[in-house]
Amino acid sequence: MAQAIKEAILDVKRVFIVGHKNMDFDCMGSCLCMSRICSANAKEVYIVSESGGIEPQLDNAMHVYAPVLNDRHHFITEEEAMNIASKDDLVIAVDFHNPNAFQILNLVDKVIVIDHHRRSEAFIDNPLLVYVETSASSVSELVTEFIPYSSSRLDLSEAEATIMYLGILIDTNRFKQRTGSRTFEAAAALRKMGVDPIEAENLLKEDFIDFEAKTNIMKYGKLVFGNMIVAAVDNNEIISRTMMSQVADYLLNIKGIEASFVIAKT
Repeated sequence: MAQAIKEAILDVKRVFIVGHKNMDFDCMGSCLCMSRICSANAKEVYIVSESGGIEPQLDNAMHVYAPVLNDRHHFITEEEAMNIASKDDLVIAVDFHNPNAFQILNLVDKVIVIDHHRRSEAFIDNPLLVYVETSASSVSELVTEFIPYSSSRLDLSEAEATIMYLGILIDTNRFKQRTGSRTFEAAAALRKMGVDPIEAENLLKEDFIDFEAKTNIMKYGKLVFGNMIVAAVDNNEIISRTMMSQVADYLLNIKGIEASFVIAKT
């Protein structure tokens, strides 16, 4: 697969790396890695990430690493991508496969899909290559495996490796879920490239406002059937899906709890 993707990259002049809306660490880390692979093969490459939103913790990390990342990658909006793209260009879609997510998918003839989610009915039409590995922890794990086969000129910075590592860390709930031997091998490879686990944990720290918001949601939690918790927030407060997901995940750490639900207005 790494060789097939490399050949597809070499066959075009320009490559656009596209991730899902509201990017998380796994999505951005995958985009950064594929961008470096394209650059190592002397291709003009852009990451379409200036539209669609970015999760707050990732946004903070991108600001911390901005001097390095902006020097090594070209970040553009979808509108800018549409203005320079042609049908002969290549789009690499990472961490999603919804054909309606971006207009640029309908503009180019060649699309590569790299994902770890189960394939849904809505799938990108006539992709050039499809690499959907549902057993993988994350797309960051998959693209890390491409690195040894990509190019001798490929190098990942500490910042890029750290964001990819965080993608694996979060998608596996700190290596507690969806992990295989390949997951730990990918994490070890990224560690050799300069990942600082302490710095990575610092990037995931939340501020007091978020801590307080989560605490306020948890107070609505009620024990149901002895092994479930339902937190139904009934104060009309608007809560982000990310916040709801994080609280539900935290509630699963309670002994004896097999399922948790957070219900609120979005």
